[in-house]
Amino acid sequence: MRIFAAIVLIVCLSGCSIFNSKSGLEDEARPLKVPEGSISATEVPQQISREKLIANWNKPPRVNALRMVEIYDRGQLLPRHRLFDIRSGSVYELIGLKERDIVIAADDFLVYDASKFIAFVQLMTQLPEAKILIEREGAALMMKYKIE
Repeated sequence: MRIFAAIVLIVCLSGCSIFNSKSGLEDEARPLKVPEGSISATEVPQQISREKLIANWNKPPRVNALRMVEIYDRGQLLPRHRLFDIRSGSVYELIGLKERDIVIAADDFLVYDASKFIAFVQLMTQLPEAKILIEREGAALMMKYKIE
């Protein structure tokens, strides 16, 4: 029994994704960044006060609650999430996002997970600049933020 346990331990340590910090084939197969030249977007520059961004982020959770639903569309190879329930006075309203916008990327990295996008918006409180690629009413927009 000990020999079997030792063999299993060796196999897991050498090949299991849990132990070798790889997250599996799925992550290796999908692109992490927006493919160069794949989307032409209209730039929308915005200047945001860091203090106001932090103040909006620190509002009660019910104000900053956000619902993102992954959408699938034939012919679309990039992951896409539709935004719902953007409340008045929320951090998402402050940065110019609107109900039914489709989030594609944040700082050129594709958004595969809603929680990662929410974490990115929180991280914006510490960044000097940020970008969010969205689709609004069929048009691609690159929201460029200068945070002062």
